[in-house]
Amino acid sequence: MANLFKMPAWRTLVGILAIVVLLGGCTRDSGDRVVADKGASKRSQELATGPEPTVAEVPVAPEEQLETAIAAGDDVVPTVKKPSAPRPARASGPAPARAPAAAKPGKAAAPPAGRSVGADGGNGPWTPGPDAANSWAVVIGIQNYQGKTKDTYGGRGDAAAFMEALRRTGWNRDHVMYLTDGAATGAAMRNAMQWLVDRSGPNTFTVFHYSGHVKQQGIGNEFLWSVDNQFIRNTDFGAVMSRLQGRAWIDIAGCEAAGFDKGISSSSRLFSAASRVNEKGYEEPNWRQSIWTGLSVDQGMLQGAADANRNGVVTVQEAVRFGESRAPAMTQGQSHGPQHPVITGGDADGWLLGRPAPPPPPPPPSGGNNPPPGGAPPTTKPPDSCVGLPLGIKC
Repeated sequence: MANLFKMPAWRTLVGILAIVVLLGGCTRDSGDRVVADKGASKRSQELATGPEPTVAEVPVAPEEQLETAIAAGDDVVPTVKKPSAPRPARASGPAPARAPAAAKPGKAAAPPAGRSVGADGGNGPWTPGPDAANSWAVVIGIQNYQGKTKDTYGGRGDAAAFMEALRRTGWNRDHVMYLTDGAATGAAMRNAMQWLVDRSGPNTFTVFHYSGHVKQQGIGNEFLWSVDNQFIRNTDFGAVMSRLQGRAWIDIAGCEAAGFDKGISSSSRLFSAASRVNEKGYEEPNWRQSIWTGLSVDQGMLQGAADANRNGVVTVQEAVRFGESRAPAMTQGQSHGPQHPVITGGDADGWLLGRPAPPPPPPPPSGGNNPPPGGAPPTTKPPDSCVGLPLGIKC
């Protein structure tokens, strides 16, 4: 440093300036590296995390779906609960003497009004009717779920009511795939959907019914929930069901059910849903069915309550409109708000679920050798006047 001060003034000044420039360059370079490092770190973080994800863009693994669904309480089981009667005001003065207890009735109390008749249906004899050859159905009802998923009250009862309606209207049991509880796995449900499409044709009538939990990942992203906690996205469901040929009735009894109409409803495909996409679908434990199926299929079809024109025949449209008109009032004031069924497609009115087989002819009179009045019975079968008529038209 002493030598520095002995130098001429101009050399001293040049040296000092050089030192300042050198130190400034190092500082600037260091600052640039710090900024660059921060920028690289930020870009690396963006690449790792990506932009803010949306539900539709993020595929979720089945096991993650299960955990998030149960953690979020998606397996809610809303049931209709009647409001409690208000307690009477307490009277002043001494309490009145307590009346003696009434004697217990000898028989069980009568079932509540509107109790189902088809919750155990589908077990009687199946006698194919005239439409049976061209009719195919998939009926799914899940009540006892695996794992920690809550059970439903009416999954099996809904499916049984559908089976009873098919049995009574002359379907062929071999043309119906019936999946309940343990049989209704995710793989089995997907196979059943494709099985139904493969059997549909220009002149067929197909029916698909599902009753069980529905998982929703934001409005518009709904999933059918199988017994083994696998999920079928609404777009995948629509992609398959929209390939059904001929006439088809697709019915979903569950929460947010309208969200499954992804390209399904059309003039030849009737889509019915227990609730709107932002609503829950209720169950009635006393019926062992959902409100939707209990009204439309059990009361509407099996009990004949939906016969609006009183002609002795309940059409599919009459049945679903019957349920649609009554479900909101039955669920008014409930914990999740009322449910409003949704019906779309199926532009042609008057679809019949099927026609039962004609009753057997009466036995011939016994005894005597006299021929029956009117001569001998014909030896050839009369022509069938129903041949060639569109499916579902009553002749």
